[in-house]
Amino acid sequence: MLGFAEDEMLGHSVHDLIHHSHKDGSNYPVEDCPMSASCTQAIESCVIDEMLWRKDGSSFPVEYSSMPIIKNGKSVGAVVTFRDITERKRAEDCFCTKEL
Repeated sequence: MLGFAEDEMLGHSVHDLIHHSHKDGSNYPVEDCPMSASCTQAIESCVIDEMLWRKDGSSFPVEYSSMPIIKNGKSVGAVVTFRDITERKRAEDCFCTKEL
């Protein structure tokens, strides 16, 4: 879904690769990122409406959960599970634009 090979992501900041910008294209600071907070601060998060960015520069709406990986009492990473919500957003937009 993201277009990256495993070796293109290993050793790189996931935030910088796939979560660097808001919907409008403006910068998404890593310190404001719930996904990153799972890695650095052991914070669990569930987000229902954000964007992820593909290798080719395109983006798509997602909902995701992020769970820290704890080893010896320290957060050493995170497991992030995301779902493409493009179709749900289209249905919502369609519903919202119909006249009642």
